[in-house]
Amino acid sequence: MAKIEPLTFSADEPNPRRPGSPGTVTPGLAANSSAAVDGAAIACPGPSADNEMSGRMGSRPVGFPRAGPVAYWHESLKATQWEDPLTEMPQLNLSGIVLDAPDARELAAFYRRLLGWAVDQDEPEWVTLVSPSGGAGLSFQSNSAYVRPVWPAPPGAQQPMMHLDIAVEDLDAATAHAKAAGAVLADYQPQDDVRVHLDPAGHPFCLYLAS
Repeated sequence: MAKIEPLTFSADEPNPRRPGSPGTVTPGLAANSSAAVDGAAIACPGPSADNEMSGRMGSRPVGFPRAGPVAYWHESLKATQWEDPLTEMPQLNLSGIVLDAPDARELAAFYRRLLGWAVDQDEPEWVTLVSPSGGAGLSFQSNSAYVRPVWPAPPGAQQPMMHLDIAVEDLDAATAHAKAAGAVLADYQPQDDVRVHLDPAGHPFCLYLAS
């Protein structure tokens, strides 16, 4: 198996995981545990280390979601090939993303209004929405022990485990639509070309200008 060296960035080098850092990045799917769902990229929020924003990888406010998908591959990763003579790569297909909520149907109804997707499965504790153009679906699961996340999360609070990035052409119009659908505009807005919202279950999602 090829060895992958850890990626590090100084203050003067482009940081692929921090929007607005020096260097050129390409809109698309992020390399840090993200998945695309018909224009909406689902990504893990950044590290929760209590530090200020700088040019180093992972330096962002506590619980700060990455706003807008970026694609970046280090040269060492481009050339990496996983070699295992004993097994073959199985067929793996990402079929969907699941969001927990106190009430699956309530949160699904919100995202149906927001995205305009159709209902594919509808059960008391499980609902799946699918895009008219295909691709992975978005599912919702009722969880009686669900704890509403806080964003930005202070120390000790429940932090968001993931968020949605949704590309739009008009931020003002998209924000008005999201609020009409039932979203809440977050008090803290870290970027001019992004609007962070909270869905009815408290999950943050970002509307960002498509390039």
